[in-house]
Amino acid sequence: MTEPIFLAIDTSTAQISIAISQGKKVLASETRIDALRHAELASVLIQAALKQASLTPKDIDIYLCGIGPGPFTGLRVGIISAKIMAMVNQKPLFGICSHDAIAYLQPKSTFTVVTDARRKEVYATEYQGNKRVSTPLVKKREDIKSQQVVEGVFPLAEDLIRQAQFALANNEKLQVENFLLDEAENDGAKVKLPTDILLPAIPLYLRIPDAKPKA
Repeated sequence: MTEPIFLAIDTSTAQISIAISQGKKVLASETRIDALRHAELASVLIQAALKQASLTPKDIDIYLCGIGPGPFTGLRVGIISAKIMAMVNQKPLFGICSHDAIAYLQPKSTFTVVTDARRKEVYATEYQGNKRVSTPLVKKREDIKSQQVVEGVFPLAEDLIRQAQFALANNEKLQVENFLLDEAENDGAKVKLPTDILLPAIPLYLRIPDAKPKA
């Protein structure tokens, strides 16, 4: 039986990462660091990756997108791109926590993955042995108590694929269709994110929108 071909997109950080893999073989990989041009560059890099792999969108069996946590606009570029391609080609789509991709290559210990949330804040997720043990939260950098902090690392699309391959090989299915959001103190939102690897393609922005309807 032929192994499925995955295409993954992550735009949750300043880096845009695209990868296409089949089994353990990475067929194509494209990355670019540009925090202000996600919308402009994502489609260009997707096309470049497909050309590098000599494939068309119809050849992809499973689409993946990093769902963050990440800044509002850039994060949604990758998610919408994956959603459109999956819908047009009638293929499965899974979301994966972008911090899981960073945690994938870390030594099996207790650590906290941290990425930039802007506004002098960070997104932080706790891990034990590469398994997510806390939901991602927006925090001040000085409020992180972990002795081991992994930061300055961007999530890679090929690691999203490895996570999905592991989950599917262990018969994990998409268990939830939505996340429960609780309004947090200050300007954030706490997300009750399940520990599953395969998640719906819903962006983890973790903040209440700045614009609010008038009473």
